[in-house]
Amino acid sequence: MTADSRPVPAADARSLAGCAHCGAPCPDGARFCCAGCEAAHALVSGLGLDAFYARRSGEAGAIRPAEEAPSFDPATHLRDRGDGTAELDLMVSGLTCGACVWLVEQALGNEPGVRRARANLTTRRLTLRFAGGAEEARRLVGLLSRLGFRAAPW
Repeated sequence: MTADSRPVPAADARSLAGCAHCGAPCPDGARFCCAGCEAAHALVSGLGLDAFYARRSGEAGAIRPAEEAPSFDPATHLRDRGDGTAELDLMVSGLTCGACVWLVEQALGNEPGVRRARANLTTRRLTLRFAGGAEEARRLVGLLSRLGFRAAPW
């Protein structure tokens, strides 16, 4: 149990010493280090992807991307594939382990219209192929952000 009396899955036991999402230090008695991690944890759980917490192996706090990551409009980096789909290549800050790759691929891959979501841990590169255009690209990059990752054009 955590200080707020909510049970913590066995695979999440290390969160007792830190944030239940990223593992970073928390204020006394808190389950999360910040509102962003609390929201990302709720999103991961809401998507039914709690296995992420059992799979991750990055160092504590490593999932949190740098705060100074620049924002960009993904629509300006879309490639029309000519078959009704668009492709977007991104660099993803915060990918630290296989569980991060799994989470990104699963969360994006389960979105309607997404045909391909492939992340590479070594290069931190993500390739998205999806039906739709600018608004869909912005929505998918927004999902990455809500999961706790930051994207930049590749």
